[in-house]
Amino acid sequence: MPPAVFVIGHGTKSLAGQAELGKIVDSLRLSVDGRKIGYGYLELAQPDIEAGLHDLIDEQVHEVTVVPLVLFGAGHAKSDIAGAVEMARIAYPSVKFTYSDHLGVTPELLEAFFNGALGQAEALSQTATTSDTGVLLVGRGATDPDANSDLFKAGRLMQEFYSIPLLECCFVSLAKPSVAEGLERLYRLGARRIVVMPYFLFPGALPDRITDQSRHWGTTRTAIDVQVVSTLGAHPVLVELMHRQIA
Repeated sequence: MPPAVFVIGHGTKSLAGQAELGKIVDSLRLSVDGRKIGYGYLELAQPDIEAGLHDLIDEQVHEVTVVPLVLFGAGHAKSDIAGAVEMARIAYPSVKFTYSDHLGVTPELLEAFFNGALGQAEALSQTATTSDTGVLLVGRGATDPDANSDLFKAGRLMQEFYSIPLLECCFVSLAKPSVAEGLERLYRLGARRIVVMPYFLFPGALPDRITDQSRHWGTTRTAIDVQVVSTLGAHPVLVELMHRQIA
């Protein structure tokens, strides 16, 4: 049999977020021929990684490719997932485990995020000619400087690819600048329409917090139009990128 594939999601208590990962796993399962597909979460949802691997591995599985469906290589990708793979090697000594990289910053992902926002925010279609429209790209935030710098890399590339006059990056937790600070900076730079773009794959508590914080800031600047767009969701680009990792 070809290697089985085990997809690891970050995890969320949000049923909508869990459903989106389920859609991605189902799409991947339909697009590969003769490969077993399983999944598990790092935290906050079931199955966890141990239970998910237990469900995936049987007498016919001799090799597993582990695919972290996370955007940046913060502590989860560098430590938690790697540690879980090492524990699996101990639990299943006859199974070969290979570990692919996190999604990272790719033109395909940036295009998917931007086009998703474009479909929701009319103001974005005017950015090429309107200098008072700003985009706030909001990441999860981490104690890992590499992961935080990757958000700024994504923001810089998106600004250049799509000729966005004003684009700032910020974080909803664990790192600065905060959402309110990012919004305020765009306002002081001249933005009068702001599109808040959560750089998240799926719905959950942190994207909801971004919406709440943006709305709260908007109550102090009533002349500003602030619109929060949705997360990426079960976009086909995610299946495409996973195909590259399991090829």
